[in-house]
Amino acid sequence: DNAVVADRGFNQGSFLTALNAAIYSKDTTANSIQSVQWSESNPNDLRWVNADGGREEIKVTKRATEKTDDTVSCSEFRRITKEDSRGIPSISAQRVLNKWKVVTDMQVEGIEVVYDAGGGLADPMAMRVGGGPSPSSAAPLVLMKSRLRLDRID
Repeated sequence: DNAVVADRGFNQGSFLTALNAAIYSKDTTANSIQSVQWSESNPNDLRWVNADGGREEIKVTKRATEKTDDTVSCSEFRRITKEDSRGIPSISAQRVLNKWKVVTDMQVEGIEVVYDAGGGLADPMAMRVGGGPSPSSAAPLVLMKSRLRLDRID
């Protein structure tokens, strides 16, 4: 089998560094990443510490994949825990859909869509204005949509 396990620690750290550079370009230390923990032997658990001392964790709770001759699709449900520098946590849920297509022997292209899987109320301690749960019939909220390209480096 030629399965590949993505290095989530490297990928997430690189993504957050690039995102923070774009948002906080005037202050290079603002919201930078202090450390990232991830292991191939436990790929469902990713943790990092921000420069301000806040901690974040992504825990994959459910995953499904489908492979054809030239595509790979993946669906993941994940719990996101963010703890600020005072130690106060907030919890949310996301669903991530990926689809990758082989373009050449040296390149694959993909699309990734991240949805709010908690209906806006993933934190059980949160309340909507006016009280009560979010309507379950609401369309899923798209948080992010990305087009990705991976090139093999010789």
